[in-house]
Amino acid sequence: MMKLKLIHIVCLIILFFASKELYSQRYGLDNRPDTNRAQGKIFNNGTIKVKRGQVNALNDTIGGRFEFLEKRVGLEQAVPAIVFNQLVLRYIARKYVDSTRLSNGTRIPLTTMGSLIVSDSVPFEVEREEVNAKDSVYNDSRIYGKRDVRLNGDIISQDIEGNGKFSNLNIDNPQGADIIKGGGFRINSKLELTRGELRNNSDSNFTMADSTWIVRHINGSLKSEPDFEGHVSVKYMGNGSINTTTGEIPSDSTKLLNLRNETTQGITITRNITVNDTLYLKSPIRTEPDSNNKFVLTLTTLRDPFFDGADAEIDGSFRRTALHYDSLKIIFNNPYTWTLFRDSASSNGLREMTFRIKPRTFPPIIGGDIKVKRVFQISGLDGNSVPVIDGVNFVLGFGWRHTSSTTDTLDETQGLRPDFNYLILQRWTRGNWDNIEPPSETPPKLDAPNQWAYSLASSVFSLGEFGIGLSRGGKLELSATLFLEGPYRFGSMADDLRQTGLIPLTPPNIYPYNLDPFRPFINLVSVPDSIVDYIVIEFRKNLNATDPSYITCLLKKDGSVVALDGKSPVVLASGRLDAGDYYLVVRHRNHLSIATENPVGIYPRALGNYVDFTDPQILLGRANAVKPIGKRQDGSILFGMIAGDVNNDGIIDNNDFVLTWDDRDFEGYFTKDINLSGIVNTRDLNFSWNNRGRATLVP
Repeated sequence: MMKLKLIHIVCLIILFFASKELYSQRYGLDNRPDTNRAQGKIFNNGTIKVKRGQVNALNDTIGGRFEFLEKRVGLEQAVPAIVFNQLVLRYIARKYVDSTRLSNGTRIPLTTMGSLIVSDSVPFEVEREEVNAKDSVYNDSRIYGKRDVRLNGDIISQDIEGNGKFSNLNIDNPQGADIIKGGGFRINSKLELTRGELRNNSDSNFTMADSTWIVRHINGSLKSEPDFEGHVSVKYMGNGSINTTTGEIPSDSTKLLNLRNETTQGITITRNITVNDTLYLKSPIRTEPDSNNKFVLTLTTLRDPFFDGADAEIDGSFRRTALHYDSLKIIFNNPYTWTLFRDSASSNGLREMTFRIKPRTFPPIIGGDIKVKRVFQISGLDGNSVPVIDGVNFVLGFGWRHTSSTTDTLDETQGLRPDFNYLILQRWTRGNWDNIEPPSETPPKLDAPNQWAYSLASSVFSLGEFGIGLSRGGKLELSATLFLEGPYRFGSMADDLRQTGLIPLTPPNIYPYNLDPFRPFINLVSVPDSIVDYIVIEFRKNLNATDPSYITCLLKKDGSVVALDGKSPVVLASGRLDAGDYYLVVRHRNHLSIATENPVGIYPRALGNYVDFTDPQILLGRANAVKPIGKRQDGSILFGMIAGDVNNDGIIDNNDFVLTWDDRDFEGYFTKDINLSGIVNTRDLNFSWNNRGRATLVP
């Protein structure tokens, strides 16, 4: 292949134009092969100027400086999509990017490794291929078309200057780009921030034309606010989250037209934002960066926000300034949270409303920790910006996240799950949570595929602080079933001690009663009917907790664990125990202790908290922790606590046998009375002997 030296090329161009004037369809530089020679390769270390005509069959890469200089109005020059070092486009004749196939058949964008200079009123069309600029860009003219001018150097930052126009400018350099020498350029369609920061300031800035878009990706940003000529729309994109919204959001609340959040993990706004047309969410928009900064997202149109995905919601304060009073829903922070006014009178002059929703956060009010884990606050203003609190009447829809597991960090139902059907909206009023009852035929519903629960309150008469709680108050109570091996007789336990009057009205100062600091204050008027004995239930935050809580209870013949009145569930609140997840340990004075294998949720519930200690599958050690003592009516095996540990050391051995033998024939309330008959005899000895070697599994 013949190689032309630069000096030869320059001479050929000069001679060519000196001899004949070319029109745009002719070639000012033609590198095609002919019958006498093969196609050449152009080496350029200086400047090539194409003043008239087209170029043809250039190398895939051209070094030096290459200038397209056609200046006659009505003519045009095609700029091939190859790699230039420095590219200069000048004069009024139209220049455009021409799609080019490389020698290997592939197509690439027009690429400049050095500077790109567009000046002298040249209209430069970027319609067929985009332009990749690896170094500085100077635009003092007009670059138009649907393709991008992309600043995508990787090693160092790039400069951009000039007061020209771009249709689409894309910053795709991890080192960013700097607007220099006053800037002054204008973007007529779209600014895309793909990677790196576009650094602008009040001295070197640019203008976004009316009705343009700023598209910001996860790794892109804009340092300062540009000059917004009119309305602008903003879109956020990418896999991840964006934690700050900076220059792309106008400080003028009238200028942001559309806001689209298409990130996978959401955005966090760092200033008040007002949207004046449409709001689209594919993931959360968070309005509170931290506890000291709480911002508001405002929507001024009647268009409801569009939520595209289960995780899409507004986390924080969302204000709507255009309400309607026509029995149609007004959607707020998520698709399940809305309000509905039947007519204008029911609004009591309300002209705007703000919902503050904080997912996975308990209401910061007394009793808030026994609600659904979601803050729910509503405020509003009338046409004179005066707060409206009472005198309204609207339907309120509310939703919260509900997953298949309470251990899922997304789940907000928490320990209220067993009483799901009793959950309703409540309002904090004068120190109490007042129920806002829904229609009886409208219990909460589940959107299981999207992991949401939702319901409505048909008549809400006041704004304020709300929570989602139990319609029956939800006392913190425990009911349980438990059997002891010692007193077990043919399907139930014997209450011999009660019948003989041997159960003391105050538990004696012995194990395990002396573990309960409230023991001295227990003073029964009489021992209730069917009571077998006292037991102590221990509540541990973790299995090896050193500071558990203890509550003394009564055990009935049928295995029911009850309060000291002999019939009610065991009340756990009143300063003795907070709602939460606990390992439960059951202790008796002459049986081996048992514990649950996993924490048990103890929460305020309409139907109470229930634990079946006769089920070995829930116990630490499973069937090894208890003993088969009989059969139920359905034929299944009944398990009970193992009898014979009279010295309370956690193991049944010869010491227990000897201690029982030494006190044989004594009558009374004795620990050695293992079968709880009221007398120590050989029947009690049998338990210690038959169960020798058994030990508690409770750590």
